[in-house]
Amino acid sequence: SSDVCSSDLSAKAGPHRFLWDLHYQPLNVPASYPIAAVYANTAPEPTSPWALPGTYTVRLSAGGKTLTQPLVVRMDPRVRTSAAALQQQFTLSLEAYEGRKKAMAAYDSLWMLRGAIAAALSGASEDQAKTLHELDSKAAALAGVPRRGRGGAPSAAGELKPFSQLQNEFAGIFGILEGADLPPTTQTQAALQSVRSAFRAADAALQQLRK
Repeated sequence: SSDVCSSDLSAKAGPHRFLWDLHYQPLNVPASYPIAAVYANTAPEPTSPWALPGTYTVRLSAGGKTLTQPLVVRMDPRVRTSAAALQQQFTLSLEAYEGRKKAMAAYDSLWMLRGAIAAALSGASEDQAKTLHELDSKAAALAGVPRRGRGGAPSAAGELKPFSQLQNEFAGIFGILEGADLPPTTQTQAALQSVRSAFRAADAALQQLRK
């Protein structure tokens, strides 16, 4: 079983209800809508996985007391996909979701590093400035910052995929996995394996850069 927490319920007397949309915590990214979206009447594209069918616990804390209630999530009876295949779909979707979150965090940390470098440049000697500029170039390449007047990431990153690209690739695979309640295809599994390996390589480069 898992925990399901509710929040922002009214404190006024009387019955209240909330809606759990059965997704994990959405990512903090701008909302994206399908091309056929109707203004104010279409939910944004999900950025987090569906919760698996199963038994969950709703926990409500108020006035120093905690109340719990079981909640059962059942699969749409029209879906004939096996529980094992749904579990595999969920596991891979969760990995793509977590991978995108980590790539986003790495991207943000590189911008913080570049900010620190810019601050250090003001009082740097000529030799120090040269070293700092080289470090900034590597950080920009690893983040995926396009060179002025040219598309794509700087070549200083070599064969490494920048974190901006890794975010997009994790998101694309996530969209495929969550597009239907079907067993993941071998092509999708292979694509996730490839992005997983690329992320490990980029993350190793980031750890080295931080040193």
